[in-house]
Amino acid sequence: MGRKNQHFSTIIVTGKGHSQTKSFTIKTRYITYWKSCLFGGIILIGVLLVGVVALFSYTRAQNEKASNLQMQVAQLKQGMSSKKSPVVSPSPLAPVSKDTATRTQTYINQIQAKLKRVNEYLHKRGVQGFSTTSIGGNNHRSHFTSTETLELYNEYLLRVLSGLKATPLGYPHYGNITSGFGYRSDPFEAGSGELHAGMDFHGTLGEKVRSTANGKVIWASWFQGYGNCVRIAHGNGYQTLYGHLSAVHVKNGQLVQAGDVIGSIGSTGHSTGPHLHYEVRLNNKPINPNKFLSL
Repeated sequence: MGRKNQHFSTIIVTGKGHSQTKSFTIKTRYITYWKSCLFGGIILIGVLLVGVVALFSYTRAQNEKASNLQMQVAQLKQGMSSKKSPVVSPSPLAPVSKDTATRTQTYINQIQAKLKRVNEYLHKRGVQGFSTTSIGGNNHRSHFTSTETLELYNEYLLRVLSGLKATPLGYPHYGNITSGFGYRSDPFEAGSGELHAGMDFHGTLGEKVRSTANGKVIWASWFQGYGNCVRIAHGNGYQTLYGHLSAVHVKNGQLVQAGDVIGSIGSTGHSTGPHLHYEVRLNNKPINPNKFLSL
């Protein structure tokens, strides 16, 4: 077999002044190999240099940020140690104009007048009135600002409302009044009289009967001559009674509110026809319900 063709390159080296020359013969593939290595090395060195420069720039920027942050913290600490936080005093209330104060006082006077009228209505109906002298609680200050006075009256009116909810007011059934409170002749015994302890409202069998105040049912069944009967205990010693019902819709011990349906018109017990017998009692003594039908 013949030898493979191989390429050779000749390298000529000249001395100073071209007086002497030397030549070398080397395989061309070795020169190509070393060229590739040299070129790759140059590229690698370039990449490394770029990376070093980028890392140096990043590190420098981070150091500058850290230095600035440390400087700001030091300044803040110095400011906190050299200056005491001033005590913030509450800003004085803006002065109330004379017109505003006058209008506010007018409203207060109107509220007082309305409360006085409410008390008069309640006293006429045998209900203990609401004292306005307790407004402000145990505070013995001789003067309140307009705003404080209005807030106190608002709280007081809430107490008044709570008391009114437990006071039997209004109609248990909207029907004609056929018999009022007081002595009358007995419809079952001619020539004899009796105390009619409530008032009778005409109605149609099955019509709704409603509670006239918030309270607790203390009786919900048959009761002597009242037939099917409901009795409700309210606040301040008041009770209401609803007699001659055809049906009872509440149970003993049940809590009811003003306007709740508690039964239906009927003619049970000592009755001559469908109607509602309604009583208001104070400390278990019957009083005239007519006083409580309206304010």
